Amino acid sequence: MSDSNINQEISIPELLVKFQKFFRFIGKRKYTVLLWLLAFFVIGVLVAVTSEEEFEATNVIISYASASNTASAQTANRLAGLAGIQLPGSAGVDGPAISELMIPMVLTTYPVAKKLGDQELRFYRDGVTKTGLEYFSETPDATIMDHIKAWTIQLPGRFISWMLELFAGEPTRVTPPSENQAATETQPTDASTSGEVSSTSKNSPQRVEHVFVNARTSNALSQLTSRVLVSVDGNVITVTANMPDPYAAADLAQYSTDILMQELVNFEVRKTEDDVKFLSELFDESEAKYYGSLRNLTELQDRLRNVTSTTSQVELTKAMGENEIARQQLQQITLRLEQSKIKLKEDTPMFAVLNPVQIPQRPSSTSPINIVILFSILGIILGMGWVTLSGFYAAIKAEAPQD
Repeated sequence: MSDSNINQEISIPELLVKFQKFFRFIGKRKYTVLLWLLAFFVIGVLVAVTSEEEFEATNVIISYASASNTASAQTANRLAGLAGIQLPGSAGVDGPAISELMIPMVLTTYPVAKKLGDQELRFYRDGVTKTGLEYFSETPDATIMDHIKAWTIQLPGRFISWMLELFAGEPTRVTPPSENQAATETQPTDASTSGEVSSTSKNSPQRVEHVFVNARTSNALSQLTSRVLVSVDGNVITVTANMPDPYAAADLAQYSTDILMQELVNFEVRKTEDDVKFLSELFDESEAKYYGSLRNLTELQDRLRNVTSTTSQVELTKAMGENEIARQQLQQITLRLEQSKIKLKEDTPMFAVLNPVQIPQRPSSTSPINIVILFSILGIILGMGWVTLSGFYAAIKAEAPQD
């Protein structure tokens, strides 16, 4: 080791001396550190007082795989293929209608979120029962922190919005379809013009009615769905809900799980249900056609019982052929219908509850005492950092050459 490296090393006693000098330097400016501590202590108290407690409820379910994906079903499909028989689901390569990445997005869609928002939640602390949509549609009372944020962090945004409204004007509000329709009905129309419009509307395709959601409802549903977290790990689905009330959190977790399972079932079996409905209608038509041809054949056989002419034999052969074709069609459609019914049961997801919802006993959020302690420690650290940086700045300024 060279002499320069030896000279650059700091021994433990020298390090202790440096720490003593640093703490003496901090001690001389202890009032600055105490001011930082007091300021963050007050902020921590305000945050602890104004922040609401959050309770977390969890529901864990497991989804069973369909029978067509099991090893025994695959073995049966191979054996049936050797015999020339195709079992339902043996040739299908379609996976589930909803992947694992799409499952957490189901509750955020408007129809599902609206269904979840219409469920009643119990707020035992307030002694009321409200739907999620009603609870989040109410305008909460402004707290001290809200006023502080409004005049500090949110002040630039409020000023920019005020300037935009001042120069560009207030943006045009979209009115609900009912108001537009009422305004249209009050306007006078010409008879000839109305006749042309009515004749044109008959030939044009039917217009799809869109859903109108006002800003307040949309904001309430967004707040509601943001309090529900869905995580998927294989075939295990975990639903977690957070609410200011423990009973409301448990209710929200249970309703979210029930609605999610029902929507998953609806998505998975929708195509198979359409196939079953189509094959059922086709089966009714084929059955009526088969029995009609069978009735014609028997009537023809009774009428030509004692007739041996060539023409009668041709008619009988034709009727027998039509009856045989109708019988084969009915047999094939019956087989396809039964296969679709079996596939419908296979494709229907089955769920089992691993961990039922429990009413949380303690809040999941940080306790008020811990909040005050964390803010106090942060104030001490920032105060010491401020004193250290100001000391370095003063030393650098003193050593700088004066002009």
